[in-house]
Order: sequence, then structure tokens, then C-alpha cells
Amino acid sequence: FFPVACHLCGSDDAETVVEIPKDYEYEGIIADELTHRRFRIVRCRPCRLVYLNPRPSLEAVLHYYPDEYCCFAQLPPRNALMKLLYGVMARLKARRLLPGLPDDAAVLDYGCGTGHWLVALKQRARPGQRFIGIDPSERAVARLEGTGVEGHVGDDALLGTAIARDSLDLILLDHVIEHVPEPRDTLARLASVLKPGGEIHGVTPNVDAWDARIFGDKWVGWHPPRHFFLFDHESFGRLARDAGLEVVALRSDPEGASHWAVSMHTWLADRVGFVPSPGKWRLSVYPLLLLASMAISVPQLLFSKTSVMSFVLRKPSGA
Repeated sequence: FFPVACHLCGSDDAETVVEIPKDYEYEGIIADELTHRRFRIVRCRPCRLVYLNPRPSLEAVLHYYPDEYCCFAQLPPRNALMKLLYGVMARLKARRLLPGLPDDAAVLDYGCGTGHWLVALKQRARPGQRFIGIDPSERAVARLEGTGVEGHVGDDALLGTAIARDSLDLILLDHVIEHVPEPRDTLARLASVLKPGGEIHGVTPNVDAWDARIFGDKWVGWHPPRHFFLFDHESFGRLARDAGLEVVALRSDPEGASHWAVSMHTWLADRVGFVPSPGKWRLSVYPLLLLASMAISVPQLLFSKTSVMSFVLRKPSGA
């Protein structure tokens, strides 16, 4: 782990937001010497960006992504309720994204994990549309074989090489930007492979959420040390504009209900030892917590304080 300055303004003047005593989510799954350490989240005083400091090297952080990591899970899920929710979300995503795309559209999911959303879109797309996934996990990308989705193992070094400049109509960036060490550079590289007028659609945790304050160090959005950065609407907007992108939309997202559910589990597990195994609670307790959290998220949506914010960014037409 090494100290870092603010990514947005370069200042090293920061105040502590929260200290997290251990990796709550993957304790018992990865080695104790990795999970049983303190993680410090700070806020830059000049520009208010929130980030992990100190943070691990890229080589070291790989040890915090075990085979059981949530993004490597097999989808659709086996649980009947979760399978139903997944199907509804897939249909809504397709209805929102596909109608505006041309017949020969190229779509990239950057940080695709197992590519479940790409596969769901491919199944509902027109024949000439191309779907591509990039992820650093070879194991995750291997799940794309035989799906009709083109998979690449790697990072933003593939942008401009395997993925040609000005070639994409749409990029999906779901829960990725907070994981990368240089998010402004990553957004700029993603913009370089978009066609002029092309868009980036994604989601990221909202550090200004009510539940971040309620759950404190047990809020799932911290997710240390995998989340290098946490944004609010203002800091994310600045990041996107600094990368040369237009902010089309930036709003609270109902997906924040899932953060409530995981945070509640973490709090219960820490306080009373409730369902201590993540492998078990995701199958049994999570669907019930998620249903309860949906009702809680309604007032958060009204006040733009959910744990997840969605964004639409556009490459300027003349770029």
C-alpha cells in the first residue's frame, strides 16, 4: 500500500472520512492477512473527491478478487426470486438501450465480468449488431465462449488497438470506474474509441447516499480496497468533463436498493453473527433483504440520495 494525492486536483490535503477495520465482505474467503487490516477513506479538502488512501498496487489488489467475487458469479441466478428480478432487469435494460442503436451498432461492456448483461442484450438485439466485452479476469471472460459475444482479456491498453478508434456506438460502464487507478485517463481512452456522438452508460456508487451515513464503516459502497474512488454528483461530473465528455444525465438509481441489502447483512453479521458466510446469505437471505430495501429506496430516489447513481456521457459531435 502506498499514499496517493487527489486524482482530480493533485492536492494531498485530505481529511479522513472513515476508517474500516477489515474487509467485511470477503473475510474468511481470502487470506486473513489481506482482510484483517485497516482501510482509510479520505476526502480532498480543496475539491471534495473521496478516495482510498493509502491504496494497494495493481499487482497487490488482484489478491482481493477471489474466484467467489460477486462479478464472477454465474447468472442468471438459481434462486427463483433472484432469477425473476434478473429477467425483469435484463428486459428493462434492453428496452432502454437497444431501440436507439443502428442496425450495425457496436457495443462494448468495459469491465464486463462474466458478461451476463451483454449476453442478455445480444439475445434481444438485431442480427447485425456487434457486442464486445473486456475484463481483466480470464476466468470471467471465458464464460462468453459460445454466446456470440466477443470477449477480450485485458484493460484500457486494448482501447485503440483491439478496439479501433471511433468505432463504437455505445459503451457500458457498470460499477467499473471506481475500481480503476486513473479514472480520468480511462474515460478519455473510452471516449477515443467512441464514434462522435456515441455514449457511455453506466453506474457507480454515490458517496453522498443516506445509507453511507447510516451504516458508516459497514456501507457496502466503500468496498475496500477494490474501490479506489467514491464519487458524488459534483465530483463525477467534473471527472467526466475533464476527460472531454459531455454529461447528458446524472441521477440517482433504484439499484441502490441492492446496496441497502448488502449493508444490512454486513451490519447484522458483524453485530450478531447473522449468516456469517457470504456464499450462504446470497442464496437465502439476500432476496428478502433486497425486497425490504426496495421500499426504503423510494424516498432516497426522491431526494437523489440512493447508493448508486447512473450516468450518460456523450462524446462531442466534433471530437
